[in-house]
Amino acid sequence: MVLDDPQPLQDYGCFLPAVDISLTGDGELKGIGAAGTGTRKEPKYVALQVVIDKMNDLFGAESFSASQVREFVQGLVQRLFTYPDLVNQTKVNSKKQFMESHDFQAAVTEAVVDNQEAHNTMADYFFSDGPGISAVIMALADAFYEAAIDQRTEV
Repeated sequence: MVLDDPQPLQDYGCFLPAVDISLTGDGELKGIGAAGTGTRKEPKYVALQVVIDKMNDLFGAESFSASQVREFVQGLVQRLFTYPDLVNQTKVNSKKQFMESHDFQAAVTEAVVDNQEAHNTMADYFFSDGPGISAVIMALADAFYEAAIDQRTEV
């Protein structure tokens, strides 16, 4: 899986834009012209892609869908933003110092547990006859429909 454009990921977490790969001009492909002529990629998206690739290496690309891995990683990153001490550490330490922090390791473990507990609680509720579940499903249907319509118009 490749994380090319993060904007659709922020909308609903599962749609990547269509990309036109048709040839133009004389139809001849051009190679790399010189070192350093490519476009610079955003470091935060490159870093997210590295995490996704490492997760795929651990579990195999077939174990989970691309969206499941992406959503797991994005959920952890968003959860880690709720730790103000971690955010502050990024402001006062080098990347190397921050990456070696025991505080970060502990926060990741805590975030994984918190996210798992939250997801399990929400998933369990979907299998119950709890009040309001049909309203959640209807709202989800509305959100999915709007996202699918939006995706169709981008193609």
